[in-house]
Amino acid sequence: MQDSVFKQVFTYVNEHVGYVANVFRNTGNGGGVQLPMLPDMLVRHAWAQMDKDAISPGDFAKKVLQELHLVRAVFAGKSRSATAFVGLTGVLLPPGIQLAVGNILIRSIEEKDKQFIPPGIQGKLAGTDAAGVTTTISYEGDLVMETEFPYKVRIIPEGIGLSDWPEDLQPPKEIEQALIRLRFAMLLAVEREGHRPQIVPTWRIYDEPIKQGFSASWNDSRRTPSLVPTQLSEEEVTAWQEWYERLSDPSAAKIELAMTRILRAIAERREPSDVLIDSVIAWENLFGTKEGEPTFRITSCLAKLLCTSGPERLELRRELGKIYGLRSDIVHGASNLEVKHQPRCQEALDIAIKAIKILVSERQDILAEKDGALRSVALLLGD
Repeated sequence: MQDSVFKQVFTYVNEHVGYVANVFRNTGNGGGVQLPMLPDMLVRHAWAQMDKDAISPGDFAKKVLQELHLVRAVFAGKSRSATAFVGLTGVLLPPGIQLAVGNILIRSIEEKDKQFIPPGIQGKLAGTDAAGVTTTISYEGDLVMETEFPYKVRIIPEGIGLSDWPEDLQPPKEIEQALIRLRFAMLLAVEREGHRPQIVPTWRIYDEPIKQGFSASWNDSRRTPSLVPTQLSEEEVTAWQEWYERLSDPSAAKIELAMTRILRAIAERREPSDVLIDSVIAWENLFGTKEGEPTFRITSCLAKLLCTSGPERLELRRELGKIYGLRSDIVHGASNLEVKHQPRCQEALDIAIKAIKILVSERQDILAEKDGALRSVALLLGD
C-alpha cells in the first residue's frame, strides 16, 4: 500500500479480508480482487506458464516479477497485452507444421493446453474421404489459435453498480475477426470431393493474470453438421495462409456479414431452408441496395461476376432469380421448401462462396467500394 499505483486501486477496506478493489477487464470478466490474495494470484499464473521440465527458481522468480509489473502497468492505465487461446477442431496439421500469419499462430495442441479444456466436450470423430483416407479428430480440438490482444482494466469504486457492461471493456473484436478469416480462408483454400473441410472453435481462454484459476468458455462441436475430419497437406496449409492474408485486407471487412452468414450456413444450420436464407443474405451483403429492384440487380451482379459470356450470364441470372424467388416464398410464408428444391439451397451457398473468392482474389477494385450499392454500380457499369 506504499506503492503509488496500488494505493490508488485498493481504496476500500473490508473488515474480513482487508483491502479490496472491483476490477473489470476487457475479457468480459470482473469483480472483487482482494489485495492479500493478489500475490498468490500472480504466483499461480506465472507457474502455469512455465515449462515444468526446464524450470529454475531464478526463472520462476523473474516470471512472477513480470506478472507483477504487468498488473501494475494496466492498473496505471498503460498499454499492455495478454494472450488468448482458442481450441479448433475439424482439421489436422501435418506433423511439425505451424501457421503463423499476422499476430496469430495456429499450432497443434500441446499437453499444457489441455488444462484449459472444459469437461464434457471430449470425444473422437473418424471419417473417410473420397480417396479412402481415414482421419480422426478430437471434438475438444486438435489445433490451438494463439494471439495477443490489448489488455484493459477499469477500477469501479465500491458501491457503484454497472447497469451495462462498458463498451470499451467488451471482449476484443480482433479475436472474432481472426476466427472468421481463418474459417473462411479454409473454405477457399481447401477443396475435397464430397465435403467442405471446416474448422470449428471449441473452447476459449484469456490468459490474464488478474483472476483465480482458468475460466474457459466452450462450444459443443459435436453439434456441428457435416463435420468431416480432414488431414491437411503442406500445400493446403500454405494456401490457407495465403487466403487468410487476402481476407485480412481492410476492404474484406466490408463483407464480413456475408462471410459470417456463410459460415453459419455450413457449421450451424441443419435445415436446407436456413442454408438458403443465410446464403441469399450473403448475396445481399455483397451487392444489395435500397434503390430500384434489388432481386434483378443482385442476381445480375452475381451473373456478371461469375460468368464471362453474355449467354452464360443470362442463363445464370435466370437460375439465380428462381433461387431468390424460392427464398422469398419461404421467408414470407407463401410455401414450404419441397424436397425437389433442396439442391437449390446448396447452389445458393456455392454461388456465395464463389463470389467472395473472386472478389477477394481478382476484383479487389469492386471490393474496395463502400457498400453493396456502390459495389453493384461499379460492377454493372464497369468492364
